[in-house]
Amino acid sequence: MESEASIVSEIFTDEQREEIRRLAEEIAQAKISRQLRRSVMRDHRLISTASPESLGPEIAAFGLTNAGTTWPSANLAIYIPFVLQSPITVVKMFVLNDDAVSGNIDVGIYNTDGTRLVSSGSTTHADTNAMQVFDVTDTTLAAGYYFFACALDNTTGKLSRWPVPSDRERAMGIHVQTSAFALPSTATFAAATGDDAPMIGLSVDTVL
Repeated sequence: MESEASIVSEIFTDEQREEIRRLAEEIAQAKISRQLRRSVMRDHRLISTASPESLGPEIAAFGLTNAGTTWPSANLAIYIPFVLQSPITVVKMFVLNDDAVSGNIDVGIYNTDGTRLVSSGSTTHADTNAMQVFDVTDTTLAAGYYFFACALDNTTGKLSRWPVPSDRERAMGIHVQTSAFALPSTATFAAATGDDAPMIGLSVDTVL
């Protein structure tokens, strides 16, 4: 009987085997980052996509650089995972806009069952090259896992986003949903298809 190594050698070229090895290492690194996250986190008053509680370790491990890009498709919702080690009360949310704003935007927070816990509702997408802040209903979150959510009703507005290939997005736990503006009361999570890691965040402070 042929060994697994022999079978793999026959099926894949050297370049393909190298690509498989590279992806396996990156996925393993992402999983390790999640396991270690609790040991490196501290209580933050502002948590975003780039924080240790969210995609910060993966963004650093993959050497990603954020840039202002247009929204992938109109009415698309993007869900970014984050974790809390202790309870907090969310009082504001924010995104980082680039040099073009357009139409309307909605931001929110969901639990892992897909239930919307809080959202800004449809809001005018405003303020270029600046943080746009949303005054949301004060919402207490227990320690646990959640998702940031963001949706735009157009493809003209630009947000600061990390260009993440779809295979890495799946390793990071990012999800999307089409036809999801304004943000639905219950999310239907689907696999991300690439370049979908916008800067979204929350604050426990009333002044931001």
